[in-house]
Amino acid sequence: MSIFESVMNLFKKEEKEPEKMGFKGIDNWIKDNDSKGKEKLDEIIEFIKNEVWVLANSLTQNIESLKGINIENKKVEQRAKFIVKQNLDYYVVGLEKLMKDLKKLDVKDANESIEEINNLFIEFDKKTNMNFQKATFLIGKELEETKKIISEFFKNLKVNAKKNKEFLEMQRVMTVVKCNLYKKNGLKEIISEMNKGIDGKSEEIVVLKKEIKKCRDFIKDVKKSKDYDKELKSRREIVDMEQNLVKKFGELRGLVDFKSLSGVFHSNKKEMGLIKEYESNFRDAFDLNSGEDLIGLLNDAKINSEEIGLKVEEIKEFDGEFVMLRDGFKDKESKKIVDKESEIEKLNHKISELEYELSRKNRKLEKVYEEEKEVVEKIKVELFGVGVLVE
Repeated sequence: MSIFESVMNLFKKEEKEPEKMGFKGIDNWIKDNDSKGKEKLDEIIEFIKNEVWVLANSLTQNIESLKGINIENKKVEQRAKFIVKQNLDYYVVGLEKLMKDLKKLDVKDANESIEEINNLFIEFDKKTNMNFQKATFLIGKELEETKKIISEFFKNLKVNAKKNKEFLEMQRVMTVVKCNLYKKNGLKEIISEMNKGIDGKSEEIVVLKKEIKKCRDFIKDVKKSKDYDKELKSRREIVDMEQNLVKKFGELRGLVDFKSLSGVFHSNKKEMGLIKEYESNFRDAFDLNSGEDLIGLLNDAKINSEEIGLKVEEIKEFDGEFVMLRDGFKDKESKKIVDKESEIEKLNHKISELEYELSRKNRKLEKVYEEEKEVVEKIKVELFGVGVLVE
């Protein structure tokens, strides 16, 4: 295993009877373990800080030694000297950067610090390994000291990690659990806010449905009223009169001999236009002047009759009564119903919009619940790994 690989994966623990507790007991469990392990954690952190300090000082001295190497004394071709010198310089630059990064380390969490150190050396190895290999062609002995310094650092770190394996694993688990508990609490707040929004929309829908019921009850009351019955009766009378009027116009039209009229006035443009108006839309043409022009045509053509005259007078009289009844009709009660039905339609539209929004919010809420469930499961898995069964 490379000295730059992780020092945290050492050996499997022996299985123990798990400690059982409820989810609400996790906070107290963390507090207890934090309190019990504070002294030991401080000891490990201090050890890591000291090792990093020793390594940084050793590398500082080693870098000065590497800078002082005289490659020109080596009995090889000038090109080989150039390549070695160039790669040595690159390697030294890499060491100096590594040293600066190590000095900037803020060692507060043992596991995080070990992982960060591990990553720094992996990155250093990745960037300088080729320089190291090329430089050892002429100065392998000098570079061996650098390798020994780093190896000694990792050896001490590994021994300490092995010694405190269970404790460090417990610290790692507590860090992960704390992070996920914080996340769970955040999700809990989000769920609370989302439920408030959902409840608000649901209450709005309830209020709107009550409004719809009021509108429908109002319509029922209107339909039961005497004014509405009177209005319906008047409406039926108007419809009946309209139907009778249509029938009477049909009868009058049947009495007019349009063929004879056309024969008499076939060469008169004005009269033929009037005849065609009556043929295509008898009632509208009649209403323009109560049929006076039709009577005039019939008289001029000498085909008018007493029956036609009586029918015209009957229609005039009946139409007058119809217009009077129609124009005097007030649909006040029906309008109340129409207005309420329009209001119901708008309320139903608003309910549909709210129900769509409610459905969308519920889908989002389900996702957050699922995320919370996954976080809880992660916490349980991590704790089970250190012998704690969350029930």
